[in-house]
Amino acid sequence: MLHLDLLGPLVVRDDEGRELTPPGARERNGLATLAVVAPDPLSTERLAAELYRERPTTDPRNAVQAMVSRLRRALGRAAGSVETTANGYRLAEVTIDVDQAERLLREAMAATEPTEASELLDQARALWRGPTMDGLEGELVETERLRIDGLRAEAEDAVLGRRAERAGQVGPGPDL
Repeated sequence: MLHLDLLGPLVVRDDEGRELTPPGARERNGLATLAVVAPDPLSTERLAAELYRERPTTDPRNAVQAMVSRLRRALGRAAGSVETTANGYRLAEVTIDVDQAERLLREAMAATEPTEASELLDQARALWRGPTMDGLEGELVETERLRIDGLRAEAEDAVLGRRAERAGQVGPGPDL
């Protein structure tokens, strides 16, 4: 199984905790792009458009195949997590910190007990190691970055707003 941390710079680990983060920017961006749509597949054409938009390639299919080959080589025994589909690629058997953060943020917003909501929000915040998907590029990556950062802001507003509201309900202290 592959473990991806996207809440900061990309970090990739295998089940034994060994870091497998691909050294090349294109491979990191390719992995992140597949991660933001996981477990759904992404067509070779769309992946090429994401990775080569600044400098389009004359043979997108070949360029993506070469990038996936380099990515799999970097992932070693976890290479099977990058699966070939009928018309593209997908990530399988992968855990992604964004999924855990999203679950915690939604639970924090749904929690009726302020202490529980604050604890859940703190757990979600602890997953961030810097700016979301720091150093990664692409339209799909940017869309996901905005979505998860927006969800975090929404959860913080909801939980902290409830905390402030509750503090206001306590009422003023005794007159001295």
